[in-house]
Amino acid sequence: MSSRDDVGCTDLQVSELLTAAMQENMAAYQSLLAQKAHSRDFSQKSSFFDAVILTACDECQAETYKEILNERKERGRLPNTRCASAYFNALSVPRLEMVAQRYTSLAASRVNLVRSGMNLEAKETSTFFTRKNMFLFCDAQHANCTSQGKILLVHAGGFSKRLPNVSAIGKVFTALPIGDTPMTALELKLASYVHVAQKMLPGVFVCAADAIELIDDSSRTLTFDRNGFIALAHPSSLAVGTSHGVFVLDESGKKFAVSAQTKIEQSSCDSCYISKCNKFLHKPSIQEMQIEEAILPETDTVYTDSAFFFDMQTANYLLEFLDENSNLSCEIDAYGDFLQALGTNSTSNYCRNTENVIAVVDDLISVRQRLYDFLNDRKIPLHVAICTKGLPFHISITDPYCFNFRIEVSLAFHKRIFDPILHVDVQVSPKTHFRDYFRNELRLEQCIASVVHDTSSMEIPDNVCIMTSRLDENVTIQPHVIIEASIIPAASRIGRRTLLSCCQFESVVRIPEKTLMHTMAVISGALENVGIDETFKDKAKRNLAGEQLSFCGVTLHTVMKLLGLTLDDLWPNSLTTEVVDLWNAKLFRTAPSAQQSAHDALETIHSLKNNGNDKELGQLTRFSMAQLVVIKDTKGCLRLFDVFGE
Repeated sequence: MSSRDDVGCTDLQVSELLTAAMQENMAAYQSLLAQKAHSRDFSQKSSFFDAVILTACDECQAETYKEILNERKERGRLPNTRCASAYFNALSVPRLEMVAQRYTSLAASRVNLVRSGMNLEAKETSTFFTRKNMFLFCDAQHANCTSQGKILLVHAGGFSKRLPNVSAIGKVFTALPIGDTPMTALELKLASYVHVAQKMLPGVFVCAADAIELIDDSSRTLTFDRNGFIALAHPSSLAVGTSHGVFVLDESGKKFAVSAQTKIEQSSCDSCYISKCNKFLHKPSIQEMQIEEAILPETDTVYTDSAFFFDMQTANYLLEFLDENSNLSCEIDAYGDFLQALGTNSTSNYCRNTENVIAVVDDLISVRQRLYDFLNDRKIPLHVAICTKGLPFHISITDPYCFNFRIEVSLAFHKRIFDPILHVDVQVSPKTHFRDYFRNELRLEQCIASVVHDTSSMEIPDNVCIMTSRLDENVTIQPHVIIEASIIPAASRIGRRTLLSCCQFESVVRIPEKTLMHTMAVISGALENVGIDETFKDKAKRNLAGEQLSFCGVTLHTVMKLLGLTLDDLWPNSLTTEVVDLWNAKLFRTAPSAQQSAHDALETIHSLKNNGNDKELGQLTRFSMAQLVVIKDTKGCLRLFDVFGE
């Protein structure tokens, strides 16, 4: 997990406010779970969202999500709603080659539309979902849902390459050690948004699956009761601003934000303030932030984006644009195109800037210009909710989960470094004044729903997390380890910075440090997914992949030599100079049982670590992760997560 750089609201008092706010939300969410389905009478105010829609990258992922949603609902882990039958669902449209984005929807985060008749195959997993699909679906469930309803749209498409242990089920269902049994990231998001529906007009609230926004609204000033867009804005460093959207606040917003920084130690300022936005900058340079006066006076602070809301009138405007431009063939980015088109000082200059565009096609600039003109002609306003006491956290980062749900951020004189091994940003400081983020605010547990034998003789470091697992006697665990849904035999040893997921070992094991192991159920058996010291997002040209990519802490050249494989074996259909990645490399084999799979995978790890030969793997049928997420057995995967058969 990672948080925004330490700016403004990172002191202990704000942490305590966020903790209190989140605990209040948790209590309200538990109360909501106990309620029966609400009335479908839209003249009565709903206490929660009328529909929750998850985007999916394809029909296979959509069906997976539906199965998991049904399972969570049967367990009473999801609340009822006014549109009970439409409440939790997942929708998708076909994947495309021209655009590879994680989050997509017409009036949400990213929009991808194609000319009818195109039949393109995706090079990498993407989320493709139009708001029109969502509205047609909701209308089929209840005619008033898309005119008077309140919809939560969660961008959950794509297969997590940073956290391959949730590639099969989706990062939106990442397990977190909260309560008596683990909560999924989706449930935590619902809890964090438990009061949002009560504060908003009928409309759509858009968020990302792997981001959790912790916001203190003790002053009760956060509302979504205005037409147009209202975006959450969080104080961030200039470095963070270069990789996010940055809001240029109007004078009243800047005055509030600057005042809040001076008052925050006394907690005497309002927690939120709704302000007009002069302009939205999409991943700007520091120089651009300076020129546009996005930086707060006499500070190094900017306000960056996360989730946002738009009302139903705005949604219908966007559908109108789609109807008028039904043959679009390019990407429309809701942040880069929707929000940049808005604001009192917005200009169309961004239309020709393709620096952050995934795929540039011939009509991209003209489509952007048409959208800019369309939105400005209708004078759609952009407001920002300035959240002085709040932080967004991202959970789709390993190491593992950034030191077990623990973000170390200095209170002063911090600087950012990059960990080249596990590809995560780590906050360091010349001073030693650190505190735990996220773990404190959410009261994350160290050991949850697990059976750990002989705890008196077993020393478990503070920075270890154990969820729904069984550990027998005398297991040695090094720091920074996550164990979920696994069985660890007596006298085993687990190295530092390791993630074990759904691993069922039958005899004593020695897990090397910096190991990621996950067992995935597939239609014909079980697969062990192993990754060490790298992520599946790493890429290289195929002819250079042997030297530039690594697997299990060993260069791919050495891996191929030890396993008796060639580049053609790993990427049989790729060209010599084509860019390849580990996600599409055929490195994994299946086994008839989870226990055998874990055994075989660990043997391969030790063999590669010790320069031993494992020619047998080269002779077996192998699969890539890209193939495995297609042939996965969702119910089988869920059974693997249920170690105790509950």
